[in-house]
Amino acid sequence: MATSDKEIFDLQANQYEFPYHHIPYFDKDGFVSPMRFRRWGFIYLTHLKRLEQKVLGYNPESILDVGCGDGRFAGMIATKVKRTIGVDLSSQAIAFAQAFYPDVDFRAVDAADLTETFDVVISIEVLEHIPDDRVDGFIKTLNDRTNPGGRIIITVPSTNTPVHKKHHRHYTDDLLQEQVRKACPELEVESIKYVSRRFFPFRLLLALLYNNFMVLDLRPLRRFCWRYTYRFLHEAKRSNGVQIVGIFKRPLGS
Repeated sequence: MATSDKEIFDLQANQYEFPYHHIPYFDKDGFVSPMRFRRWGFIYLTHLKRLEQKVLGYNPESILDVGCGDGRFAGMIATKVKRTIGVDLSSQAIAFAQAFYPDVDFRAVDAADLTETFDVVISIEVLEHIPDDRVDGFIKTLNDRTNPGGRIIITVPSTNTPVHKKHHRHYTDDLLQEQVRKACPELEVESIKYVSRRFFPFRLLLALLYNNFMVLDLRPLRRFCWRYTYRFLHEAKRSNGVQIVGIFKRPLGS
């Protein structure tokens, strides 16, 4: 039985869960690499899944993701919440977000220009990109976009990692709390925690499995790495956490 034109089209279309033509690429020296890999993927996805659990635990009807980038978190959670909006100043990042998640409301705008308010406002690894003289205004914008009784969730890299050249600063829990208190003293601190524990033996294992010379992508090993990261490496202390998650509540009367 001959394959119909529609069946052929559907076979091709169904491959676009990811833009696979972009997996092979030319590196900066003009040489071809047939694959892309990120060892930090286990930590990153654990971070997102734990944030998703936290956000959904508040049973929100609306979420705003400020500085959403290419939309990974907003795209993950959008089907589980009545209204999700992602905003970013980068129109290029928003174009990727819209391509990956065409059913989600992504906008290349400043959150300060929005008029809507939300039950949960989240900003994942954005505050470190904000210049010192704009931190107050940025945090006030997060507060302005939050419904009374709602939550603001801010995640930042900790001082346990070197400051990247694209960052203005890394954080201690005290610094994050100080900046929030200065900008919006009415906000209540619900929790500030270090997450993503640094553990050298596991980092060495990932370096052996995924490096510039080989990628040993065996499913049992991959499943072990994921389960170990998710179960044992998320909770951290001030001395070994590479990220900080701060949760702040806007009082009902504010």
